[in-house]
Amino acid sequence: MAVNDRANSINYDRSVVSSTRVVVISKDETVLESIRGFLDENGYTVHASSSVISAIEIVKDEKVDIAVVDFDLQEEDRAWIVSEGKKSNLYMEFIGIFEKGDCDSHFSGFDLGFIGFMLRPLENLNSYKMMFYQFAKRVYSNKKELISHSSLHSYSEELNQKNRELDAKVNEIERAMTIAAYLASPVNTLDEKLDMCLRVVLEQFEASKGSVLLIDHKKNEMEIRAATDPKLIGLRQPLEGESPSAWVAKHARPLNVGDVRQESGIKASGSSDYSRDSFLSYPIKGSGEVLGVFNVTNKKVGGFTKEDERALFRFMDRVAVTIENATLGEELKIKHDQLIKLEELKNNLTHMIVHDLKGPIGEIKANLSMFSSEKMEDFEQEIMLTAQLGADQLLGMVMDILDVNKMEEGKYHLKREDVDLKEIVVQKAAQLGALLKLEEKFLETRLESDNYVVNADGMVITRILQNFLTNAVNYTPEGGTVVIIVEDAGSDKIRIAVQDGGPGVPDEFKEKIFEKFGTVSEDDRKSKMSTGLGLTFCKMAVEAHGGEIGVENAPEAGSIFFFTLPRT
Repeated sequence: MAVNDRANSINYDRSVVSSTRVVVISKDETVLESIRGFLDENGYTVHASSSVISAIEIVKDEKVDIAVVDFDLQEEDRAWIVSEGKKSNLYMEFIGIFEKGDCDSHFSGFDLGFIGFMLRPLENLNSYKMMFYQFAKRVYSNKKELISHSSLHSYSEELNQKNRELDAKVNEIERAMTIAAYLASPVNTLDEKLDMCLRVVLEQFEASKGSVLLIDHKKNEMEIRAATDPKLIGLRQPLEGESPSAWVAKHARPLNVGDVRQESGIKASGSSDYSRDSFLSYPIKGSGEVLGVFNVTNKKVGGFTKEDERALFRFMDRVAVTIENATLGEELKIKHDQLIKLEELKNNLTHMIVHDLKGPIGEIKANLSMFSSEKMEDFEQEIMLTAQLGADQLLGMVMDILDVNKMEEGKYHLKREDVDLKEIVVQKAAQLGALLKLEEKFLETRLESDNYVVNADGMVITRILQNFLTNAVNYTPEGGTVVIIVEDAGSDKIRIAVQDGGPGVPDEFKEKIFEKFGTVSEDDRKSKMSTGLGLTFCKMAVEAHGGEIGVENAPEAGSIFFFTLPRT
């Protein structure tokens, strides 16, 4: 099953990526090489250094836009890099690398100005692809805006001051978000996350009212998913309407007005109980589409400034990622639930079909046993024997399916009693003798002593041995020998093993073949009719007895399937 990864399908602006300069600073050469290779593949201009002094020279000379700093550096070195970086490029972004769960480094990074983080071990760098692009886009946008000012020199100091204030505000928002995530109870749903985002923004902007609407493209509507007024949550409005939110969603542009009632082409919502007129509404843009609208109003003092608007713009990147990740998670959950229902349906159908097979198989066995008492020619007896063994094998396969399901559901109960393993082996050897003679194969039994009594379910142990023997006969070539071995395995265990003369089991399959429906490829072993559950039943049954099961290579050729049982 393939699920579209929306985060990785973003339409990247190559001009943004190609103009972004990144420096990676770490004492770990593996970290340097892996991140440098990842960024280089994605089109960034990359520098890497294990020396702080050398890295600062790169920052000064190359006008770096993003610095990736490993927190294995000393704290004073990290602060030095941030200080020099801000002097070189006012819009420079900082990403820290630290150990997962290292909250102290996380918080100290926020204090220094780090607003992006990567977690060790760096196993899937592609998961950070969106983060690097959002930072690159932000730097690119800020630099373009700076260049567009005609009186760049006269406004330089004023812009620097405003942007320092803006960065401080954004850092405070993100810091508050991180602290809330660590200290509050776990946030499980998208609505709870959106509510947390709304509350943090309102606090930072000193506003008292707000809402978050998400777009339902299938219904061409917007739904309020978070709001300061709980009565509004769940309400819907058409995308083609004339409300401020609909206008923002339609034009994919922010709306910052002093009095929304006087804005041409926009009508205030009839359900609004906002007491002030100042209104800031911003589109939440995802990978190529508008995901929703973020509304903030009722600012305590004055109206919303351009700095407020830009701060909310930068914060919307985080909200968009949250929505896209949650949406993807919801899609995966739906697919998972569908698979669970299909699995249940399959299991129910299988159980019903297999259970119904027991009756006809029983009738076949009963009729065959009636014929076995008649006098027959040798070839007729061989045919009858083959039919009886086939019916026994088919019944065993049916029972494997039913009993494995019972064991998985905890409904299978052993009927323990004192059982002589020697008697079981002798009985199965006698039953198998005629078939081996028919296929021109041989059987050998090795019983090292006479004391092989265990407390076990005799019928289950017989079925385990039957499964081993059936496999051994199938995979032993004409003229080969099947060997049954019963021996002591220490003072408290008995080991029962069946050796075949086949091609053996490759090491990589020695555990897999005991798994449910686990098989060996056709190239490695001959194709035989099987449910794929025979050895699974054996494993579960042996472990239910407190024993162990496995397969090993025979000294000469072939495989030895074995299991142990505790001695009485």
